Amino acid sequence: MLYLVATVCFGALLAPLLFWGAHALAHALGNARLAAFFAETDFQRFFNRAVLVAAIALLWPLVRALRIRNVGEDLGLERDNRRWAHFFAGFGIAIFTLVTLGVWLVAADVYNFKSSIPWGRIALLPLSAITVGLIEELLFRGALQGVVRRTTNDGAALLFIAALFAAIHFLKPPENAVAPHEVAWWSGFVLVPQAFWQWGDPKLLLGGFSTLFLVGLILGFARCRTRSLWMPVGLHAGWIFSKMGFSKMTKRAMDDWPWFGKDILVGIGPVLALLLTWIIVWLWLRNEKSR
Repeated sequence: MLYLVATVCFGALLAPLLFWGAHALAHALGNARLAAFFAETDFQRFFNRAVLVAAIALLWPLVRALRIRNVGEDLGLERDNRRWAHFFAGFGIAIFTLVTLGVWLVAADVYNFKSSIPWGRIALLPLSAITVGLIEELLFRGALQGVVRRTTNDGAALLFIAALFAAIHFLKPPENAVAPHEVAWWSGFVLVPQAFWQWGDPKLLLGGFSTLFLVGLILGFARCRTRSLWMPVGLHAGWIFSKMGFSKMTKRAMDDWPWFGKDILVGIGPVLALLLTWIIVWLWLRNEKSR
C-alpha cells in the first residue's frame, strides 16, 4: 500500500515536469510535427505516463524492502529458451483477434473509416506499443505478481494482480481536466481525485473494468504457463497496437451499447474476442508442450 500511494504522489509531482520538458524539447529541436503532437496531447496522458515512470522508479526500493535477492527464484521466473517464439506468438494472436473484431465492426457499420488516416502516426505505434507493454509487464506480471505469489499460490496471485491491473487502469482522469495553459506544479494532484469518475458510471464499470480484468487474467495465465514475461509482453503490445491503430483509422458510427462501448475494448463484444484470445493462447501453449 505504501508503494502504491508513493507511486501516485511521485507521479503527480513528475507529471508537470514531463509536460513542460516535452514541449521544451519539441521547441529546442524545432520539430513542427513533434510540437503539434505534444500540443494535441492532454495533460492527463502525461499524468498517466508519469505514474508509470514512478512505478518503475520505485520498484528497486520495493525489492530491497521485500529482501528479494534472486529475482528469478524469488519471483517465479525462469530463463525462456523460446522467448522470441513466445513474444511473436503473443503479438500475432492479440493482433489477429482484435483485427478480426475490427473488420467485423466496420462491416457492421458500427465504425467507419476516417476520410484522412494518419499513416505517419500509425507507423510509430509498434515501438510505442512494445515499450508500454514491456514496462507494464515488468511491473505487474514480473514484479507484483511475483511478489504476491511468495505468500500464496499462482492462482490467487493471478486473480489479485488481474484485479489490481484493472483497478489501476480504470483510474483515469477525464480528458481536458487541466487545460495546457493552466498546468502548474500542483496540477498532478488536481487530477488524483478526478481519476475515480469512471467508478460512478455503471456502463463503464460493466464494459470497461470487465475487459481490463480479463486482459489481466490472460496476461497472468501466459506468465504462469511460460514462467517468463515474453508472451505477456507480446500480447500486451499487440493489444495496444491494434486498439490505437483502430482508433486512429476509424470513427464511431452508431451506439451499440452494451455490445460495444467507447472503444474497441469496451463492451460485451470485446469480452468474447478476449475469450477467443485466451483459448488460442491455451491451445498454442498446450500444443507446444506436447511437442
